[in-house]
Amino acid sequence: QNYGYIFLNQVSGMIFLLTSIFSLILFPDIGIKPDHSTLPSFKNLVKNRIIILLTLSLILHDFSIFISISYMPLLAKHVLLLSETAIGFLVAVKRFSKLSFQIISGKSIDKFGGKIALILHFILTSIGYIGYGLSRNFTDMILANIFLGFSITLDLPARRLLLSSSVPKEYVATISGISDTLVGLFIIPSPIIGGYIWNNIDPRLVFIVAGTANLSSLVPIFFMSEKR
Repeated sequence: QNYGYIFLNQVSGMIFLLTSIFSLILFPDIGIKPDHSTLPSFKNLVKNRIIILLTLSLILHDFSIFISISYMPLLAKHVLLLSETAIGFLVAVKRFSKLSFQIISGKSIDKFGGKIALILHFILTSIGYIGYGLSRNFTDMILANIFLGFSITLDLPARRLLLSSSVPKEYVATISGISDTLVGLFIIPSPIIGGYIWNNIDPRLVFIVAGTANLSSLVPIFFMSEKR
């Protein structure tokens, strides 16, 4: 059963990435005006310092976090011995936390900027995953999921704000797709790393490694200037 969970999560991630790639191949013109090609967009990406640093930071962030995401229900089930119902409740708690803070976070990001929001997101996410890995009971996991739900609300709005303010509006969708594809390619081995740590060292270490490695995403973002 353990192997089945891991296998399904890895297959799910790969299918998601392949679907994105096939969508770009089959529908290259969706959302792109006929007089613009992806070549100028790619040139904008490689020449734009803000986008390069943002993409690098997101690669480090997603690579680190996806080491542990697949193993969250496994830790609850096989280490804390929680039931499937309890695990489902934890998922619901995180989603409710996310919904509760989403509007507040969005308004704060508009006021204080995307860079500060992403820095805070990276730090809080690291604390959240390390805390989840060190959880000793059901209550600890509830608190960790509330914390992670809040931290998630700082992520996507900040990414979108930084992206939309850094490139011409006619290239936003294309550059976003290129950036997301690059990030997606780098996270493919992440669940495998998590599986190795889980099986050969210690299940809790999966989350400690992921949370600690995620702090590396702060380095590129510190060197990034934000257009306001």
